[in-house]
Amino acid sequence: MDSYGNCGHGLAAGVWECETIQTGDKVGQYASLALDGAGNRHIAYYDGGNGDLWYATSSSSFYNCGPGDNTWFCYSVTGSTADVGRYASLYVDNNNDFQIAYYEATTDALKYAFDKGSGGNCGILGSAQCDTIDDMQTGYHPLGVSMAEDATGYPIIAYQSEYGSLNVARPAAALDLFNGNCGPAPIFNTWYCETINRFPLFVPARHGDFVSVALSPSGLATIAYYGFIKSSGGNLMVSYQQFYEDFLPLVIKNQ
Repeated sequence: MDSYGNCGHGLAAGVWECETIQTGDKVGQYASLALDGAGNRHIAYYDGGNGDLWYATSSSSFYNCGPGDNTWFCYSVTGSTADVGRYASLYVDNNNDFQIAYYEATTDALKYAFDKGSGGNCGILGSAQCDTIDDMQTGYHPLGVSMAEDATGYPIIAYQSEYGSLNVARPAAALDLFNGNCGPAPIFNTWYCETINRFPLFVPARHGDFVSVALSPSGLATIAYYGFIKSSGGNLMVSYQQFYEDFLPLVIKNQ
């Protein structure tokens, strides 16, 4: 097999291509990658030096970053002075429209950004919309944000919230609800947030660190995460949806 890449060692020598997309102080933390239907690459990431959420894509007709003569397009999604973008989780549909769930440290909030085209409150000239979904409370180590999208295009976000609990958030419309209990509220709240697994109050423990969520073809969710109990250490845990709006947590392995 011919080798054309510029990196890799041993059997992988020359098989891989390694590129620098953007340089800077702590640029690229919490990177989340997605491929669209055409195989184009999309990355959401955190600029730790400036506390900002960024987005990079190889599918744009505009180029301002990447190797050579700039083969990628990179821009700040939030463009604010707040500390925004940690734990980014990205999904891109076949129209190359992105959805990003992330944490805003300045306000301790779970945030959600999506491509809107125009009329938004973030992105390039209002090309995206950035909304606050729920409170995450940094005192309980919000080390988990993970997002997936169902077959109808609705997102589900698994995250760690107050008291170190495992929570999920979905648009109210995805659950056939007229009104939610979290998220933006033009008139009524447009998202629904619920706690899946929580230890009793005052117990030195937490759920939801390093969380990862996936959806089955039928739209039921499974969430893997780390559950910490001070008295016995940590657990690899899974909460899976038996039927809509009912999650059952299972301990898979004790450490």
